[in-house]
Amino acid sequence: MKVSYDVREGYLHVKATGEFVLSAAQDIFFEWVKKTRGHALNQILCDITLLTGFDALQMSTMTRFKTSQFIAGSLPMGFRLAVLETPQQLERDRFGENVMVNKGAIVKATTNLNEALEWLRATSANDSAKADIQQIAPQGRFCKMKVSYEVRKDYLCVKATGEFVLSAVQDIFFEWIQEARCHGVNRALYDITLLTGFDAQQVPTMDKFALSEFIAKSLPKGFRLAVLETPQQLEKDRFSENVMVNRGAIVKVTTNLNEALEWLDVTSSDNPVGRGDNVKAKEYNCL
Repeated sequence: MKVSYDVREGYLHVKATGEFVLSAAQDIFFEWVKKTRGHALNQILCDITLLTGFDALQMSTMTRFKTSQFIAGSLPMGFRLAVLETPQQLERDRFGENVMVNKGAIVKATTNLNEALEWLRATSANDSAKADIQQIAPQGRFCKMKVSYEVRKDYLCVKATGEFVLSAVQDIFFEWIQEARCHGVNRALYDITLLTGFDAQQVPTMDKFALSEFIAKSLPKGFRLAVLETPQQLEKDRFSENVMVNRGAIVKVTTNLNEALEWLDVTSSDNPVGRGDNVKAKEYNCL
């Protein structure tokens, strides 16, 4: 990676070329923050349009998350950072930008140079943060999700069908956690293979991050959760699973039922307790 610096009126202009490497980017980042401070500036335009290996489809979600998290945690308070990208580099759901903004960084990612310069000179930090946070709020629409619960030997089997909508998941999650507690089990198999709208390419990365973080924070200590997905639902880089595990949750995401049951330390021969009278179902209507 090569980086050039150019002090301009009111901001430092940084241009990165070559191939993106995360470990090198961290050292470069500290260097150009130091140069900005050395010139008594607190605004930066970082042009990465000639940087290779940074296209949205080339970089794993976890690498992009780590990069964004590092920048947000390292950017000095009050610094304003505009990132100029190509249309191929900028994600449609603006995941990298949203991660940084939600962690308190004052950042704008754009493909338009004039927009970047205007934002550096005119937009207030508060207005920018509010706009970006609103951008990732889930859009309401009518939907139906159905969930059934079945108590099996040493674990709860949860099956979700219908259409996935983030706003409905929180109530569903707390309900089946309560169901597991009532039956004295601390393991659950969550089968979402018949849930529509949850394919890896359909759910915005920010929604996946929000959902994974919510589950990791809300899962009781010591609770084991196996999630059964279709190959189309499972992300190649296992982003959601990594977010949950990195936050201390005991979670396994897989497309193989036997693998899920083995990980939970139960077997497919573990029959339900009773003959169907222990099965509960509920339908959720949401807007």
